[in-house]
Amino acid sequence: VIGYLKDLEKFFFNIKEKLNDKAILIFDFWYGPSVIKNKPKSSSKRFNYNNLKIIKKSKGEIIDNRKIKVDIDFFVDENGSILKDHETHYVNFFFPDYFSQIFTKLGFTILEIDNKKYTKNFNSDTQWEAICYIQNN
Repeated sequence: VIGYLKDLEKFFFNIKEKLNDKAILIFDFWYGPSVIKNKPKSSSKRFNYNNLKIIKKSKGEIIDNRKIKVDIDFFVDENGSILKDHETHYVNFFFPDYFSQIFTKLGFTILEIDNKKYTKNFNSDTQWEAICYIQNN
């Protein structure tokens, strides 16, 4: 979710207002070093559900130093009747030093930024996901 936010500092400021002292906040995000190393690619997935045949095609493109444009096309075939839909998402990816600046300013402590254990759960080192643990001071 944080990848879709426009003002991350304001988001975490507002969360901090609601957290107890020493509370721990855990969130996932797209890890910048992995995004740069494993650039966005086009993909196509096919699903079958009851009498539906679904195709999802996506294409990602890095458009600046923190944002990816993702175009997604859906095709749903229900007994020969085809529905089409298109979505465009703009998703931010983040680097640890960016988080460090924000969290230091707001009074959080970074306990850990982990992209290793998390990606092992997916059995892949090409995943962009990482998890961050921060504590309210």
